[in-house]
Amino acid sequence: LRGWSVGVLGRPNDKLSRRCTDWKGKKRWGGRIMGSCFSAGKKSQEEEVVKKEPINPIPMSEVKKHRTAQSLWIVIKGKVYDVTKWQHSHPGGSASLKIVAGRDCTAGFSSKHGPEVWPMLATYCIGQVEGATVEHFKVEEAKPVTDKDGKLVALQPNKPIQASLASRIEESHDTRRLRFKLPGDGTNSLGLPIGYHVLLTAKDSKGGSTCRSYTPTTLEDTKGFFEIVVKVYFKGVNDMFPDGGMMSQKLDALKIGESVEVGGPRGHWEYTGPGKFNHNGMDLEGTNLGFIAGGSGITPCYQVIKAILDNPKDTTKCWLVFSNKSEQDILLRKEIDAWAEKHPDRFKRHYTVSKAPDGWGYSTGRVSADMLKEHMPPAGPDTYIGLCGPQGFVHNHCVPLLIDIGHESSSTWSF
Repeated sequence: LRGWSVGVLGRPNDKLSRRCTDWKGKKRWGGRIMGSCFSAGKKSQEEEVVKKEPINPIPMSEVKKHRTAQSLWIVIKGKVYDVTKWQHSHPGGSASLKIVAGRDCTAGFSSKHGPEVWPMLATYCIGQVEGATVEHFKVEEAKPVTDKDGKLVALQPNKPIQASLASRIEESHDTRRLRFKLPGDGTNSLGLPIGYHVLLTAKDSKGGSTCRSYTPTTLEDTKGFFEIVVKVYFKGVNDMFPDGGMMSQKLDALKIGESVEVGGPRGHWEYTGPGKFNHNGMDLEGTNLGFIAGGSGITPCYQVIKAILDNPKDTTKCWLVFSNKSEQDILLRKEIDAWAEKHPDRFKRHYTVSKAPDGWGYSTGRVSADMLKEHMPPAGPDTYIGLCGPQGFVHNHCVPLLIDIGHESSSTWSF
């Protein structure tokens, strides 16, 4: 990279950033790409911080490359921030940062944070978007979103809503099915495209907040509420994570009538069906869709499969390989098994667990190449495979296996 240098802590190398070189090889001596567009009029706390931030020009094409947990950049009001080191201490969790990695998140950031965060955020600034002006980062008023009947949906762009807990069902000792009531008269839908997810934010008694992404198990024909299935990670159960899951425990502790903030829609893969979907802006078609899920990663797979099987005009065939630690950990098994029995020509499922009970009729151990050969659709131009689960499970294990047995990496996606 030319024009700037980043140190170990994600901050600019002071010695090298005194003189920076732009992406065409020309020297710059402290000139701002955006000039004074952020400093007109009365200076705010944010603007005072800007003076201390580096001015290195970084192309947006470069920002888009940094979308992983190992290198996570975001853009806010034209500034580029390397928040790789911050993601694990982010009060809202790393998930909310990963969702906007490599993109401009001005609207979402401004809706959730006040001016007091700018001094802290400035320590992660590594430059400015090359050639940008303030006009590029104005938050425009989004057009209202309606359903197919013309009625406003609950989720509107950049406008989080409050949804109150209406019911809780204990599916198992650590699994909860939570139903949240939408604001309104009970006739509106959530407004979530198939394959997308929402960001839930729960606050504690001290005013702190935690947020995580969840995929509802209900579809858009559900009016007035939505449901999520949550696996609760309790404190003191896993030695590797002694505090358990902050968000899942907060959701489990919610009382009927208490609310959470719901933001979205969020995602990059939408099933527009039948047999059609959009992945990162590209329209694609397939007659065979395979799904590989690990643990709670089943929920987006479940949502898409449900939408397909609920539509008798959709002839898309679905396969599912679902990996868990034990049989008791298999979420939504009742519904999944019912689908396999009701739609044997349209849906096939297979389970694998780390520890199997006596008489277990499926696989034991990690997902393998032989398992995928047998229980995924064959590779071909009409076959696509979607995956969801821990990053190591998806990208380091399952995707290489799929490539080894003949699938193209371009025919896979992760939710």
